[in-house]
Amino acid sequence: GVPGSDRLRPFKTTAAMRDIQELVAQELEDQDLEELLDCVSDGDGEPLDSLEAPLRLDDSFPCSIFIAGVPKVSKEKYDKLFNVLSKLINKYGESDKDMPYNPEGTETEGCLIATFQSPEQAMQAAQALDGMSLDKKHTFKVVKFDDFNRITSRADEFRPQRNLASYSRADFRTWLTDKKCREQFLLRY
Repeated sequence: GVPGSDRLRPFKTTAAMRDIQELVAQELEDQDLEELLDCVSDGDGEPLDSLEAPLRLDDSFPCSIFIAGVPKVSKEKYDKLFNVLSKLINKYGESDKDMPYNPEGTETEGCLIATFQSPEQAMQAAQALDGMSLDKKHTFKVVKFDDFNRITSRADEFRPQRNLASYSRADFRTWLTDKKCREQFLLRY
């Protein structure tokens, strides 16, 4: 037998497939491109359930952090600020850093993106640098890049979460079922 023939299943040709094949053949004949017909398969194609599942793009950035609160500086002071920030950030591991400019290209945006070699280094840097003051006006706010999309996609309208457990009066006589037979007393003075 043919290797792998035990996995082959007959595939039913539908009327729509036949119509498409006839349409393609007629179009090719009309254009006098018969040599292309030699390349067209006579088969009906593969059944969809035999195809591999598509690969999913990994869109996580576990090694990257986003630092906000960085001073906005012009191109003349960019290198000096970049070196200062590099010394602070490189304490937690070697990293690639990017400090983007505004659309006009006149000054930085006031943020920095650092990509470390491991997620542990990124987590350690995020914890250490979050809340750190560079000077009186600039305090860093550091967020893991994976959390950045969740934070920026919040609803515009604030909806407070209810964290307190509400008091229930479902059974206000539970004190009567005390196993040690204790009772509650009310004293009036």
